[in-house]
Amino acid sequence: MKRGKLTHFIGNYGKHFLIGDSLSWGLVLGCLDADTNDLCDVNQPKKKKISFETHTRAWIKSIVWRLFGIVILGAISWIITNSWREMSLITILFHSIRVVLYYLHERIWDRIHWGRSKHPLSILPVKKALTPEDLELVQSQLQKLGYLE
Repeated sequence: MKRGKLTHFIGNYGKHFLIGDSLSWGLVLGCLDADTNDLCDVNQPKKKKISFETHTRAWIKSIVWRLFGIVILGAISWIITNSWREMSLITILFHSIRVVLYYLHERIWDRIHWGRSKHPLSILPVKKALTPEDLELVQSQLQKLGYLE
């Protein structure tokens, strides 16, 4: 691996480790290009992904994540206490608090604009949703100007 690719790998690894909360995902995503499954090439321009997350999606993500935690904490609690009642109380209380905290954490980070890419069309003062016809017109104009493939 060249020096440029190595520093790129380390940067990607760190980013995906922190975001994915997983050592293995950090290794996999840090060294592979998501689109081609090839080693990342520092000379290729990165494709920017825009994400708009709804409150419902944030709630669903937090609940699914907690379900994994419930099973793990429940098993550990039962092994230590050997009591279904104490295991249930510990697990339910802990994870109820964690679901709410995770949701609030996501909402707070959604308001922080640091580290985000700004959408290039966000400077346009759009007052209502685009109709399918308007969307097609915008896409065709962007294609003519070379912004879309």
